[in-house]
Amino acid sequence: MYVIGKRGSGKSTLLEAAACLLGDLSGEPWNDATSAGLRQARNNQARPLLIDEFEPDGSSTTSAKQKALIALARAMSGGSGGRIARGSADHSAVSFRMVGATYVTSINHIQLEPQDRSRFAILQLNALPKTGHPEQSQLKLEQLLKKLRDLSARFRGHMLKQSSRWDRTVAKIKARAMSLGADARQAETAAAILAGLDLALFKGDIDELRLEDLMEPLSVLIGDPDEAEEESEGQQALDFLLSRLVRVDHGLERSVQELITAAIKGKSIDGVVDPVSFLDRYGIYVLKRKSRVALWCSTSSQLTKVFSGSKWADGACKTALKQLDGVEEPKNAVRIYGRQKRVLLANYACFGL
Repeated sequence: MYVIGKRGSGKSTLLEAAACLLGDLSGEPWNDATSAGLRQARNNQARPLLIDEFEPDGSSTTSAKQKALIALARAMSGGSGGRIARGSADHSAVSFRMVGATYVTSINHIQLEPQDRSRFAILQLNALPKTGHPEQSQLKLEQLLKKLRDLSARFRGHMLKQSSRWDRTVAKIKARAMSLGADARQAETAAAILAGLDLALFKGDIDELRLEDLMEPLSVLIGDPDEAEEESEGQQALDFLLSRLVRVDHGLERSVQELITAAIKGKSIDGVVDPVSFLDRYGIYVLKRKSRVALWCSTSSQLTKVFSGSKWADGACKTALKQLDGVEEPKNAVRIYGRQKRVLLANYACFGL
């Protein structure tokens, strides 16, 4: 499961709640780990993996580490788990095996290949409602987390008692998902999540009434049946762009999504007094009179450098982004700050606004 949301939306708190309920089964969430480190720490174990702050930052080192972790999660999700063999310095073989589900959080999800999209349910959290009594809210949260920790042993015991019906429950939910048009991989991912829910809440085999109650969350989890395999290159490229972190004042970093949102709304954010002018440097121009965002995809633009290291580098981002609904390439150059530029024009809706 991949949970995303803006700062303050409760991503880390929700992950902490899961860790409290799972107790020693999952252990504390990781916020800086490598695939090699996790293989050694969890070798021959069947345990869920919780990873917080899985943020893309544009660096090749972080990108490679995250791709390796996603590959590990993909291997772990198989029925027999991830079986990995590596050579050692003394030329002997070392094998690792890990089985379990993975739960990660970040502000923006990293670029996922189609084979990974179908293995992750991506859930986006909305902003938390403001409260007039923050101290009381914090106290209630602490009480809830304590209650979850106290319930952990009983919860795990209940799940173990119900585990004998796991395969039957997954099979029934998977069949229902496929009847709605989901492919086998999507159906399996959604079924695993909802089977866990059914085991946690009920005793005995799932019946038709409980299956019907799962229809709404099942529909959300499988989404568009064709999305995982046929998601456009344009949407993937846009997601990649919006998730990039750029360095601003005072040593802070902000995602392109945060900067564009602030620029459109005419607000400043920490580290950037004038987001509009800041984005100009990267070839991203907020044209408020047109209610459009102009993207200058020329190879001489800083925008193409944002895509460096991806498959949309060297100007390939332009071809991909043109596939998006709401993005057009004007026949003529657009005048921006007195200069004619060949740009793409994107509706505000492309940025969730």
